[in-house]
Amino acid sequence: APGQWLDVEVTLPAAVPDVVAAWGTGLNFLDTPTAVTNVPLGLTGIRAVAGGGLHAVALRANGTVAAWGDNVFGQATVPLLANFASSVAAGGNVSGAVLRDGRVQLWGSVAGNLTTPPAGLADVRKLAIGTTHVLALKNDGTVVAWGSNAAGQIALPAGLADVADLAAGTQTSVILRRNGTVVALGGTGIRAVPAGLAGVAALAAGGTHALALKTDGTVVAWGNNGNGQINVPSGLNNVVAVAAGDFHSLALKADGTVVGWGSTTGGKLTVPAGLPRAHALAASAQGTFAVVGAGLFVTRPPEDTAVATGATAVLRAEASAPGTVTYQWRKDGVDLPGATAATLTLAAATAATAGRYDVAVTGAGRTIVTSPAVVSVTTGPTAPETSRIANLSIRTNAGTGAQTLIVGFVVGGGGTAGTKPLLIRGIGPTLAAFGVTGALVDPRMEVFAGSLRVAENDNWALSDAGVFSRVGAFALATGSRDAAIYNATLPAGGYSAQISGTGGATGITLAEIYDATPSAAFGATTPRLVNVSARTVSGSGADTLIAGFAIAGPTAKTVLIRAIGPTLAAFGVTGVLADPKLELFNSAATKVQENDNWGGTAELSAAFASVGAFALPPAARDAALLARLQPGTYTAQISANGGANGVALVEIYEIP
Repeated sequence: APGQWLDVEVTLPAAVPDVVAAWGTGLNFLDTPTAVTNVPLGLTGIRAVAGGGLHAVALRANGTVAAWGDNVFGQATVPLLANFASSVAAGGNVSGAVLRDGRVQLWGSVAGNLTTPPAGLADVRKLAIGTTHVLALKNDGTVVAWGSNAAGQIALPAGLADVADLAAGTQTSVILRRNGTVVALGGTGIRAVPAGLAGVAALAAGGTHALALKTDGTVVAWGNNGNGQINVPSGLNNVVAVAAGDFHSLALKADGTVVGWGSTTGGKLTVPAGLPRAHALAASAQGTFAVVGAGLFVTRPPEDTAVATGATAVLRAEASAPGTVTYQWRKDGVDLPGATAATLTLAAATAATAGRYDVAVTGAGRTIVTSPAVVSVTTGPTAPETSRIANLSIRTNAGTGAQTLIVGFVVGGGGTAGTKPLLIRGIGPTLAAFGVTGALVDPRMEVFAGSLRVAENDNWALSDAGVFSRVGAFALATGSRDAAIYNATLPAGGYSAQISGTGGATGITLAEIYDATPSAAFGATTPRLVNVSARTVSGSGADTLIAGFAIAGPTAKTVLIRAIGPTLAAFGVTGVLADPKLELFNSAATKVQENDNWGGTAELSAAFASVGAFALPPAARDAALLARLQPGTYTAQISANGGANGVALVEIYEIP
């Protein structure tokens, strides 16, 4: 009888062979034999899944397709031609597949001619199927649409190009440009894209709502909220994929866990206990699907970059899987001989270097082709930098001896040359103008390269005031006892700035480091701040260590942030913070990501090695996280997770 299908119980073997787990009622009001949550027995080796109205479609690693659920319109009867697929889609009463040769195959309801694509349609990368319309994303970044336009859902803007992703719902379309901005078509609720939405990596569309996954791992939602489907859970972060049903929303986190919100009817948000790690996600109108198993995960696709003629560009990709992971780089869809490492070096760039580069990553019996990175070649002397760490600030108590505030930084970066203009400040008395009490009345600053002191300052020089303005630092009152050092030609290397109180005084101090290279002068060979760090006492509440930093440039940047406490004891540091907790916030004070104990993961261990950071014991209570951040300002907050205050080291590294 209708409505009698409930959650399906599946027994999984110890080594899960990439199967589809499904939950929810799978309501089928037409009373056909198979519910959408009743996954066919023996369905293994699944790479992707898509949910329609009351049916679902899955793509096996070998390119064959399976479908189940409501079949009144033939939407679960897979045609032979579809078994040469590279991706699948579903929506309403229609199913679709992009074939390996770039053509498309659609089947199911013939209403509105959705299963009849425009003549000559080819070179397609992705399909999105709504209730009454279809969108096709081509490899050249253009979009083709057909079906109903009753709500303007296929009224594509003139000149729409450079599209990276798209999704379709009930009379709604959402389209992601490669610059991270979103175009929305259809109902008025969908068209009202949240102001300032940028840095988007992927999209999902439900019935009349939409989800945007940002490159920093957070989620933004908008549209109809009748069932709470756009109320993104507070603190949700580390998300790698999103999906949406008619009235519910889903997020897949980097650790393979699934989070849902919105309508709870039928148990579609009740994630099965003991669900193995998931690596793909989908939703139908009333069901939820996850592909679970050992899986292959692309943790970092290659990024767009610009390179000057004659210069060198390096593209990087990262993936994880049980066993060996292999890479094959491609340019404009053609394999590059010998390009089988995780990095691809493009030396002595010429006009012929420009193109779209992706990499086929193979592991755990699967192959994933990453999204392409666009490499452009400029004719000027340098190419614009994609992004960089531009600033670090630490506010904490400082004094003398063990209370000396020590801020470390490294100038350089692969492929860079020359010197770096850098501004370093130790602010004490001027903090009173911002309502801070107990400020250090006369900070003194010394800069060391190793054990060699290379600069020092007690009271700042008026001649540096113009530099403050140029880098966006607040002005200092003439004659104030704050300290500042500006070096226009600092050589590459590692340094530490030590701020102490003159005459043995103690008090609150703000330490700041600014990259003083103008944005217009930044090129691929310009030295960068590749690492900034600070060691001081941290605790909880008012004693929380707060490190502010800025990402500058036109694109997102991946950074490694660590909060080291107990492992400092191995370096002879006493009174360490026993269990640091690390929280990352953006400029809107929204928590982006957090970590308590780093967990000894292979991904973080590899990141430590790639930037030259010292190793951490796998069971140590130090904290660490990787975050991909859009240009802007952020704060890393390190607090005591129970226990007393102690010495902590906060580190921020760029991931090259």
